[in-house]
Amino acid sequence: FIAAVDANLAFFFLSLLSLLSLVIYLLSKNKIETN
Repeated sequence: FIAAVDANLAFFFLSLLSLLSLVIYLLSKNKIETN
C-alpha cells in the first residue's frame, strides 16, 4: 500500500514538474518572441 502511494506521489510530482517546465518554456519563448 505504501509503495503504491509512493509511486502515485512520484508520478504526480513528475507530471507537475513536466507541466511546470512546459509553462516556463512557453513563457520564455513568448518573451523572446516579443523582444
